[in-house]
Amino acid sequence: MSARVRGRGSSAAGAPAGIVLALVAAGLLAAAGPARAWFEESDVGSSAIGFARAYTAIADDPSALYWNPAGLATLGRGEVALTYSRPYSVPGLTSSYGSVALPGGPGTAAASWHHVAVADALHEDTYTLGAGREIYRGGGGVRVSLGAALKIARLSFPTYPDPETGATVDFGSATKMAADAGALVFVTPKISLAAVVRNLGAPAFNLTGEEAGGTSLPVLWQLGAAYRWDRESTVAFDLRKATDGKAHVNLGAEIWFYESFAMRAGLTGSDAAGGISVKSRAFLVDLGFLTNQPLGISYRASLRVPFGRKESQP
Repeated sequence: MSARVRGRGSSAAGAPAGIVLALVAAGLLAAAGPARAWFEESDVGSSAIGFARAYTAIADDPSALYWNPAGLATLGRGEVALTYSRPYSVPGLTSSYGSVALPGGPGTAAASWHHVAVADALHEDTYTLGAGREIYRGGGGVRVSLGAALKIARLSFPTYPDPETGATVDFGSATKMAADAGALVFVTPKISLAAVVRNLGAPAFNLTGEEAGGTSLPVLWQLGAAYRWDRESTVAFDLRKATDGKAHVNLGAEIWFYESFAMRAGLTGSDAAGGISVKSRAFLVDLGFLTNQPLGISYRASLRVPFGRKESQP
């Protein structure tokens, strides 16, 4: 569904400040990475950000639905995760994420809602359903899991009256679908490898009817590896390649202290990331940050709450 403009004589100069801010933010984001403006601020979860996005071969919480749905199969019990973010510290730009994972039967099912907004202007909503299942278990700790997710992405602007003509200006909305698929292989209990393809279908969004006003979510290919040399320490590597962009290498590491406090650090290109976690029996709090040289620093805070009976995991 293409975006549209109603009313004659409307112009960007006559738009409310929120609309102008939304368009300016989109222009900035267009220069920031391969996703090309809309849905650029799509990363979720504070732990993953603390790893500098090197999370493909780790993905062991409900945000696995985004990073690698095959990782859902590693969850030993139900869990709810909530995340709030201030992307790039841009005033009025916020990002919220909620997900729930439910192990049971043949695998683990999960659902999530991701909302990005410029106050009173732009709204981006992504609804995702997916599942992960272990399909093979062999000797020496070898395990293989597969996962898939279906995403519904909606982009919308509110209507407003043109201050010059009084006509209703409507940039409209667009709703598209895409799919993700992933695999996770534990070669040994300490070494895991992963592969993910995201945004299958490469949905396109157009807000103005003009070629310059549109964008698409490119297909992303990711390969990852993680090494856990003990229960407290993990290092991870991730290679991310978009069909219409350059490859990005992400590196991250994590250290836990007494299974109650963790520190993370990572690099993605020339940008740095980091974070901490505080864990109790009833909940886990994650804090993370990720720098972006053109735009600034994004901050995220997450709350994870497990529930239900815990199933044994090797």
